[in-house]
Amino acid sequence: LAQIWAAGIRHFDTASLGEIEIVKKLLPDAVCHFMTPVRFPGAAKAAFEKYGVSDYVVDTDFELDKLLAETGQAKKLRIFVRIATSLGGAVLEMASKFGTTPEDAAKLLKRVAASGATPAVTFHVGSQCLSPFSYAQAIEMARRTAGFAKVELAALDIGGGFPGPLLGNDVPPYHWYFDTIK
Repeated sequence: LAQIWAAGIRHFDTASLGEIEIVKKLLPDAVCHFMTPVRFPGAAKAAFEKYGVSDYVVDTDFELDKLLAETGQAKKLRIFVRIATSLGGAVLEMASKFGTTPEDAAKLLKRVAASGATPAVTFHVGSQCLSPFSYAQAIEMARRTAGFAKVELAALDIGGGFPGPLLGNDVPPYHWYFDTIK
């Protein structure tokens, strides 16, 4: 974490209250984003009140209701709705674990906007994604989702999935991913 901070990174994608606590203890000025759609009861409240976390992700009505109830201050939140992207190209897909359909995501985005929170969209194409085109497909899904919702998105989080050279993997050049995303 210290090396990443020294390299200029100030924002951290965290998936648990424990990760937030570690980052904030070592790097008090870091900005944490709580980017898992399922959190233990009370975790969002602690992250919001103790560490000032204002970015969260949801993929169900239940998790949105829980988040809004725990924080009690929707207008201070940016809530990302996670769409499932079963696109292929990844060594480990994530869509069966997290995310929802573009149609259901649109309904959630409308609820986020109606709550007073700032709506945003996120996706994760899967770990070790060997197909840059998967990002283009997922971005198109996010665009359609926003169109269904008829809300202005504040942000698009493209998740992770960029591959590393592992044994037996021939990884495409990173600029192929970034050019495709752009």
